[in-house]
Amino acid sequence: MKNMSQDQFISKIKENNFIIFLIILIIITSIITYFKILIQISISPQWDSFDFLANALYFSGNGFGYADFIRPPLLSFLTSILFRLGYVSEVTIMAVDGFLFIFGIIGLYLFLNLRFNNLQSFIGSLFYISFPVVLLWVGAGYTDIASTSFSIWAIYFTVLAVKRNSKYFYLSFPFLILAFLSRFPAMITIFLIIFYILINREILKEYKSILGGIFTSWLFIIPAFIFFWKSTGNPFLPFFDAYGSSASTGAVERFALNPDVLYYIKNAFYCFINMELLDASILMALIVFILIIIIFLGIFFYLRNILRSSKINKNIIYYFKFKKSNSIVLYSAILLLVLFFFTFNKINYLISDFIFLIFSLVIYTLLKDNELKNLDIDFLVFLWVTSFLIFNSIFQIKVIRYFIPMAPALAYIIVLGLNEFSSKINFKINRINLKRILSLFLIVSLLFSTGSYIYKLKNDPVSNGNSFSIKPQNNTFKFEIRSKTHSGELYFENYNTNDLKSVAEWLKNYDPDYRNKKIYADYFWPHLSWYLKTEIGGLSRKERIKTNEGLKKRNVTYYIALSDIKLKDYSKIKHFKTNFGEVIIYKEK
Repeated sequence: MKNMSQDQFISKIKENNFIIFLIILIIITSIITYFKILIQISISPQWDSFDFLANALYFSGNGFGYADFIRPPLLSFLTSILFRLGYVSEVTIMAVDGFLFIFGIIGLYLFLNLRFNNLQSFIGSLFYISFPVVLLWVGAGYTDIASTSFSIWAIYFTVLAVKRNSKYFYLSFPFLILAFLSRFPAMITIFLIIFYILINREILKEYKSILGGIFTSWLFIIPAFIFFWKSTGNPFLPFFDAYGSSASTGAVERFALNPDVLYYIKNAFYCFINMELLDASILMALIVFILIIIIFLGIFFYLRNILRSSKINKNIIYYFKFKKSNSIVLYSAILLLVLFFFTFNKINYLISDFIFLIFSLVIYTLLKDNELKNLDIDFLVFLWVTSFLIFNSIFQIKVIRYFIPMAPALAYIIVLGLNEFSSKINFKINRINLKRILSLFLIVSLLFSTGSYIYKLKNDPVSNGNSFSIKPQNNTFKFEIRSKTHSGELYFENYNTNDLKSVAEWLKNYDPDYRNKKIYADYFWPHLSWYLKTEIGGLSRKERIKTNEGLKKRNVTYYIALSDIKLKDYSKIKHFKTNFGEVIIYKEK
């Protein structure tokens, strides 16, 4: 067999660069995930992780009494599989979380590839990886990354079902349920699936595949209903807690209670741009500024092209004056938009999302045209951002990591802006294709930004949770970052609690029979429950008004608190100075 010529070899590479880019992306993501998990081990798991770990141990058949069955079960269930194999450790849930992140990146690359070329899809995936809010929570053992990964695949298979083969609905709906069982608010993704089916109504002819996909998804959710029924007595209790109202009552003591509907708008900049990198280099700040201008110009070009290519022609007044049917569509859109704004933050967020869904359907009907081949996917992504933004903005508990479900859609919009801008500008000078040079520069910049942020997470006290403190205040708790930071609230949930291991070890040595005693804590009971492998109770804010009486009523032997308080029936036996403040152990007299 003759050797291939150089031109044939290059041609062969171009034909297979889809796989090449995907392999490189997986390698890059795996390396980033590995180092982030190492950093997370040094930081320690966060609050929710300990609940998921306790549930995982319960699912593995080795529960120790403490569990929180209101939590979504999937991440704990996947972790429990490795627990059964003997890998019982906090690192296990970090590894599962990291694997699901890589899985989601693969799905995002494939989804972007439905709209953009291989290089653009690769760059879009790197943008998603580079977002600080994403990197901060990779491998943390929370459900945000996992549910977002499953949502990406659910949306990807929905588009494939419509555009290629309706049998993909047998995958899209089950992945929707997997996202939902990872984090209950991920069910917002159902609005995106419904929207995409309705704007491609011809797919309804394949109703058997749609119904088959829905039926298949129930095979995943029915076991969850049975579990919640057995563990809580109400199969729908966790879902009511997540969707029942615009406010959550379960976390009212936490700093995250925030009625500001503009919270995510105000904090968006810090979550998607490495601010410290900009501070370190005026040149880098200038490059980012120029990039943002280019993206906005590209989106402007894109919107202008839609208006020019759609059924709404230049003479828009004439069009709506004499086309009665289209006038009705326009007036309906205006009415829906007015209704949305007047009811926003005044009714349940699901209703607000539904109103916006109908509004998006009307606008799409108004704009669609045969020349706009990708308008359906673009609108899908637009609704992706707005649906989660509406939900999170109205929901009373607000934390930065709730940006994560919107991050893949933002990466898509960035690539869309870059693509539209580059298509309007001639990037060839003296036969040099500047597009490729700029693409290479963008890839290097994104990798450098990601690497520098990983380094920051390891070495900066604010970023790795070593400048975090928590202090009791008026029967609740005040969360503080003990040094100045300009990154909004990005790091407020990122605190180092490794010192609690020392607290647990001391109590084990002090009282080897501690498992047969009642132990309570005023705040870190999930952490202590895991380290002591026994159930630690927690007092509510109301009960802490009369702490002594509350403890005596429950026959508590040990009370672990974050402050020096006077308790008539308890004496202080040990005081710890920790990274996040003082911890005091009290014992019944």
